[in-house]
Amino acid sequence: MVTEEDLDAALAETDVLISILPGGPATRHALDAARLERLPEHAYVVNVGRGSTVDEDALVEALNAGRLGGAALDVMETEPLPADSSLWSARNIVLTPHCAGGRPVGASDLVAHNLAAMNTGSPLRNQVAGAPGATT
Repeated sequence: MVTEEDLDAALAETDVLISILPGGPATRHALDAARLERLPEHAYVVNVGRGSTVDEDALVEALNAGRLGGAALDVMETEPLPADSSLWSARNIVLTPHCAGGRPVGASDLVAHNLAAMNTGSPLRNQVAGAPGATT
């Protein structure tokens, strides 16, 4: 855990940044382009707090430019994530359906199944209607 005062110095040495920040005016886009640039290129960003705390456009830009190792988002600014969101096509990203914290029951099994299915080209379970590649 790092305080806001120490955050900028700590980012340069961060391998995995896990954000559990609450949403609100003081935390909106707390992880912005400037802070993303301070992370090493191999770093991963994980957000299980609130979607509003990450500047998604800046994150997509950093991922697609190869300035980050990857990201995993369980929360997004708009949920469900719109079909035209650039997050769907960002490099090295895993998107989960707001299932962190043990809710809903069985979510970890669903995520494990879908990750395995992605790796083998098998059908995914519980796809969000309108998401790229989703079937009804």
